[in-house]
Amino acid sequence: MAYSFSSHYSLSIESTATPCRIRFINCRALVEEDTLVIEEFDEFPFPWDSDSNLPEVLHAAISYVWKGNPPPVIDSNETESEALDLGYFNVLGCEDGDPISISVLRSACLATLFYLAHPQVNYIWLDRLCIIQTNNEDKSWQITRMFDVYKNADPTIILPGGIQRLVPLDEETAWVHRAWTLQEALARPYAAFVLHLWEDEAGIVGGLEEETEGAIHVVQVPGPGRKGCALMNLDNLVEACAAGRLRWTPGMLGEDETPQQLEAREWRTVEDVRIIGASGAPSLHAFLDALRTLNSDVDSFRDYAIWKSALTRTSSRPVDMVFSIMGLLGVTLDPKAFGEDDRIGATIALAREILRKGGSASWIGVSTSAPPCRQLSTFPEFPETSVAGKALIRISAGDQEKIVEAGTIVDEDSLLGSVDIPDEEIMVRGEMDKEGYLSFRRRACIVTPVTAAVNLADCTECQRIREDPANQHLSAQSVDGKAWHFHEGVNFNKGKFPRVAVPLAFFSEVSLSVFEEHDVLLKLMLVQEHAPGKFHIISYFKIPDWDMVWERKVTLWEESSFTVGGPDIEKSNQTRDK
Repeated sequence: MAYSFSSHYSLSIESTATPCRIRFINCRALVEEDTLVIEEFDEFPFPWDSDSNLPEVLHAAISYVWKGNPPPVIDSNETESEALDLGYFNVLGCEDGDPISISVLRSACLATLFYLAHPQVNYIWLDRLCIIQTNNEDKSWQITRMFDVYKNADPTIILPGGIQRLVPLDEETAWVHRAWTLQEALARPYAAFVLHLWEDEAGIVGGLEEETEGAIHVVQVPGPGRKGCALMNLDNLVEACAAGRLRWTPGMLGEDETPQQLEAREWRTVEDVRIIGASGAPSLHAFLDALRTLNSDVDSFRDYAIWKSALTRTSSRPVDMVFSIMGLLGVTLDPKAFGEDDRIGATIALAREILRKGGSASWIGVSTSAPPCRQLSTFPEFPETSVAGKALIRISAGDQEKIVEAGTIVDEDSLLGSVDIPDEEIMVRGEMDKEGYLSFRRRACIVTPVTAAVNLADCTECQRIREDPANQHLSAQSVDGKAWHFHEGVNFNKGKFPRVAVPLAFFSEVSLSVFEEHDVLLKLMLVQEHAPGKFHIISYFKIPDWDMVWERKVTLWEESSFTVGGPDIEKSNQTRDK
């Protein structure tokens, strides 16, 4: 399928494309013949070639934001004539997104053709052009295969500023705030590269801690009427953004060059690097944590970081907040089963499938300072969705409500193991019903408000105080500022005790902005019974445990069965029935 395009032209592939087929842009045709050719394939993922040990068809994929950085105001003295001469075009059905710059699309194709790892790559995937945007059947089919598109892409070319123009390293973008870009980057992170403006030569990038090196691959050198651009490894650039600077040296690594010779080179520094996110930005650091834990041997560690990063992001459709991460979590849902606003229903379906496959409820506790979701309390309240910009969430501040960036309320910590708790028991595992109630068994302890001064006959703590009133009752403060007494030894199944502390796991409190590990924390759910045998989360505990006293205590608590969800099930039903 060959298409012509001109400035401000709206393109549609519906009349020539077959629904439910995979499609790719032919890069060579675009670069060498100035022709947009989109080819269809019957089979995907592509069969494996045993001789080359590669897929029979190699492809790249583009990761970008639907609405990116606006094009600059062009002055007659500026060298932007290439973008102006080639022009822009729109895609029918994507009117709420940016127009596509032919110059940017051509640069992405150039980067694909010049990709050193696989010089024979000739195809690239761009959702805007490779999905029939006016056909819902094709959209749904493609959504279920998006993870495979990026998992098999080599390379994935990231356009942080969007499809209208390339941006320099010191220009901030919304890429790290958008939902779909998380899956696109993490599906195959070692093959993910950022395409950015670059006016210098090729070179080597030093990692933040100078332990790893990446490369700057020049794709296009600057010249009359055009700006230069280059590819850089995503992981190196994310580390550079977190540090706020990029350390690099001109020239590629020599075949026999030693580490000592490399260090003796002339090293340069690019300051104020923020193309993926500014140093200190919560969304950037949540994404960095996800990158660092992606290869963890323990699924709960990796999935916990993915859930955290996903919570800092947003999309135009609420349901896409689920579809955009399901592949990373090993699940495929049918998009046709949910309305575009049915985030609750899709989230329940995703969680149920994760648990059915033996996974853990690793989403619990990713944001202990956010209010629990009233329809699905094992999750925090979901941020608002939007077609552009950052994820925002409403939280209570005293008697007032305020809107804050969702990334600011995500816990800065990493999941840890425990010498006394097997890996498969680190996080909660169980079953979830269609209403979102999670049933599981876990050790637990009765808690009562400190202000209530409750004295329980079979509580070991109360017994100590009865024996010596000078003793202090075991207590802790929940994240909402309330103080609670812990009543160890009490069997709450034999009495009416509406509030219970249920341990989750141990975490390392990490400030990713300065790359230092801090306290070991025990994180617990504070659940309250709202119907016979049914509980919902009302808050959390984050208790420092430097000498592991709490870990020893938790292992002695009695194990009980819990069903946690809701409590506003009626509203949840109404949402899913839309």
